[in-house]
Amino acid sequence: GEKLVQAVLGQAIAMGNAETINQVIISIWQNSQWRDNESSRSVSQQNVLSDDRVRFSSLALALDGLAMRGLPLNELSEHARQLIDEVMQSARRIAADQNATTALRAVSVRLLGREPVAKKADFELMQSLLAPRSAAVLQAAVVTRLAQFSDHRAAEVLLSGWQIGRAHV
Repeated sequence: GEKLVQAVLGQAIAMGNAETINQVIISIWQNSQWRDNESSRSVSQQNVLSDDRVRFSSLALALDGLAMRGLPLNELSEHARQLIDEVMQSARRIAADQNATTALRAVSVRLLGREPVAKKADFELMQSLLAPRSAAVLQAAVVTRLAQFSDHRAAEVLLSGWQIGRAHV
């Protein structure tokens, strides 16, 4: 399941060929039945990527690998970028959803701040997740994610969480 998906993604990214990466992303996410259509999914259609936790962590792994190899997303096909965008939007919704499980929200944080057009809103969301009402696990996920940025805004968000009585991490 999850380890196989991550291994295939890792291998495709290690090859460094945009076309191979496109094919893997499209075949994994397009052929899975999770794509924000929960109500129409039958038990027989569910697969490993129907688990939001797996799809978020797998995409985070893929995007981290692409960044480490210096492969920009604009080298991927429009279709692959669209599939990635769908997962990113879902991750944002879940990170902000106080009714979602803390574990799922923490995994979704791994995808925040990756898109330039949404970075400001993502940083604001992460800042709100550092509030005392957020579970320590969620706050730790935000701190870990923000530590991956060299952006001055990340430091501002981190410091804002350490005002007296705010963050629990």
